[in-house]
Amino acid sequence: MQQNPATPEFVFTVKQWLETANVTLVYSAKDPLFNQAQVLQKFLQEQLKT
Repeated sequence: MQQNPATPEFVFTVKQWLETANVTLVYSAKDPLFNQAQVLQKFLQEQLKT
């Protein structure tokens, strides 16, 4: 994700959304513990710490 040029804008947009509402991450994997949404959630949490 760090190499994707759209990542900073995406993180900024999510940060703005979180100021007024919850953000829901949707996944299509059968395993609720190991899926794309879990990876994205962890990434966003680390990016939004500051």
